[in-house]
Amino acid sequence: MTFAALSLFWGEMPEVGIVSGETIMKAKLEQELSRLKHGDHICLIYESPAEQIAVAVPFIKHGLDRGEHCLYIADERIIDEVVQALEAAGVDIALERQRGALRLATSQDTYVRDGEFAPQTMVDLIRQAETEALAAGFSGLRLTGEPAWSLGPEPGCDRLIEYEALLNRLSRCSKSVILCQYHHSRFDVPCIHDVLRTHPVAILGDQVCPNPFYELPELVLRNDQPAIAPEFRAKRVDWWIARLSQANAAKQQRDRTEIALRESEGRFREIVELMPAAVYVCDGNGMIQQYNRKAVEMWGREPGPGEDVRFCGAVQHFWPDGSAIPRNELPIAETIRNGTLVRNREVVIERADGSRVVVMVNIAPIRNAEGAPVGAINCFLDVTDRRQAEERLRHSERRLNEAQQVAHIGSWERDLRTNEVNWSDELYRLFDLRADEVNLSYQQFLDLVLPQDVDRIRAEVDEAIRERRGFDFDYRITRSDGSAHVLHDRGRIILNDEGEPIRLVGTAQDVTEIRQAEQALQEYTARLQTLSRRLLEVQEEERRHLSRELHDEVGQMLTALRLILKPDADLTTNAARARFEQARALVDELLMMVRELSFDLRPAALDQLGLVPGLLDLFERYANQTGVRVNFKHDGVDGRFAPKVETAAYRIVQEGLTNVARHGGVTGVTVRVWASVDMLSAQIEDRGRGFDAEDALARPRSGGLVGMQERVTLLGGQLTIESRPGAGTQITAELPLQVSDPQRGETGR
Repeated sequence: MTFAALSLFWGEMPEVGIVSGETIMKAKLEQELSRLKHGDHICLIYESPAEQIAVAVPFIKHGLDRGEHCLYIADERIIDEVVQALEAAGVDIALERQRGALRLATSQDTYVRDGEFAPQTMVDLIRQAETEALAAGFSGLRLTGEPAWSLGPEPGCDRLIEYEALLNRLSRCSKSVILCQYHHSRFDVPCIHDVLRTHPVAILGDQVCPNPFYELPELVLRNDQPAIAPEFRAKRVDWWIARLSQANAAKQQRDRTEIALRESEGRFREIVELMPAAVYVCDGNGMIQQYNRKAVEMWGREPGPGEDVRFCGAVQHFWPDGSAIPRNELPIAETIRNGTLVRNREVVIERADGSRVVVMVNIAPIRNAEGAPVGAINCFLDVTDRRQAEERLRHSERRLNEAQQVAHIGSWERDLRTNEVNWSDELYRLFDLRADEVNLSYQQFLDLVLPQDVDRIRAEVDEAIRERRGFDFDYRITRSDGSAHVLHDRGRIILNDEGEPIRLVGTAQDVTEIRQAEQALQEYTARLQTLSRRLLEVQEEERRHLSRELHDEVGQMLTALRLILKPDADLTTNAARARFEQARALVDELLMMVRELSFDLRPAALDQLGLVPGLLDLFERYANQTGVRVNFKHDGVDGRFAPKVETAAYRIVQEGLTNVARHGGVTGVTVRVWASVDMLSAQIEDRGRGFDAEDALARPRSGGLVGMQERVTLLGGQLTIESRPGAGTQITAELPLQVSDPQRGETGR
């Protein structure tokens, strides 16, 4: 690609976007209209009202924007249409009229206001309007009119062309811009002929064209002009319009070509901007001409105006070994000098803030028509993460080798063609053998394994060979001292060029203590679960008992007391009423306290009505006590579940809400409960302070989280805690529904 072509397509890299051709053509017309200046006298020859409005409305708008007094003269019958068109274009008619910037008049008010048309009188009227506009503080006068009145019967209407010629004398030193609108089909050929003679600028369609057929007023107003045959005049008009149309068509073609090029530029810019690579272009002197946003991101800042950024001098460069690269020795400088391509070369960039980025550069020369390099384009990718990952991998491999030595992991190799086996010294030690005393084969290895494991090992290895995959398994051996050990073996298949297995390689590690610890942990976990289950059952049974006693027995007693403490006939009325009200208030308070205590120990709604009513009651009390609003969402949980499942879900939600109130620092929390065929799920989510979940579970004071975990574990479910400091918390409990209930003889449903 040549530098000129690249610059043509890339340009100055404006905002990415592709605009339609129709929009651009409309914008170009308005741009041409905005370039009209004081003293311009223009004719618009239009074929349809749409063409007329497309020119007249922006003509007036530009005048208002430039602080000119605008006068629109139209036939009385279409004045409302003009107003509607201006309003549709965003002109505030009432406001502009109020400040005197816009006047809408008819031909009866202007051209033929005295019943006849006098050209000089109309010119004087325009001159007076210009003077008044300037005196009122406007920058000039902008006038447009429709000369359809000249087709009327009033005296002087046949002097239209004289008027147009006189306007050109006025325009020479005028502060006015005048647009005359002619509907092509309404005026005869002689009129259109003379209209073209009297207007220096013509508008055809959407093009503003200098009129080469314009004649000075002195020529038009001469009385000794030779007569022109109507046929010749008609041909001349057709030829003039054809020439203007041809010029217009040529200009339109140039505009379309420009639009197509601009759209192509837009697509090219969009591609460059969306590229994941950074891109910049240098000229022959190494000065950066263009760059995309990714390049700025990679450099860490945008090159400043006037800054010496030859060959990207805004940053420092180093080779991967850390040695600095002089500016003139950068890869892009080499390409500009020699015209050579640079492929996949690594360079380190040091940005202004001191941070370094490893980049992979690809550079191509930009040549002139003779093929000489006159610049270069550099595309470079950030490979810092890749290189860091590779370094971490190498470091990990080193640590793994060291760990294998410390862990006494032995390695082995088996030749599938000869069945010979080679062991490392460490593996011999694991088997309590000496390498100089035993020359092992695969069968001899199997003879060292407990007979109960031999068939399984042989089957797993043979299957792995057939399927060309790796394998791992445990097996047991008895050492010479009689001790039993468990080894974990891991291996993989080595294939030849034809894809046939030829070798097995692998490692073996003594995992006896690990397996013993796992077994002990499983037994301990089982005991702990049994103990925790019993503890929770006892707690729940006690709470149920206390709830029933407090709610039924104490409540009935207090209710009876309330009935007994009625007014006594021996007391005075006022005294009895006072004692009665005091007793009633006390009883009401005791009842409320008992019910509150009952709910805290065991919510009655949970047992009597189910999970959803119980939770709704909890949320209401929670919101009243803490001020934290609960957004409750549930699906498929309207029925009843096993009491253990309902209790666990209720207590988990209750504990989660307690944690939110204590630590979340929020005013709202979301609780979701849903059920599938075999699972009941409960989720508590807030957008509060958050915490480190692993650290919290490890702390002995995190009893709430541990209790939630234990409840879920006892039912064989799963508890997921997702939280980070400053990022809120989401706790999800999944409880299996197939949990048998010995009291009710039912499962989770």
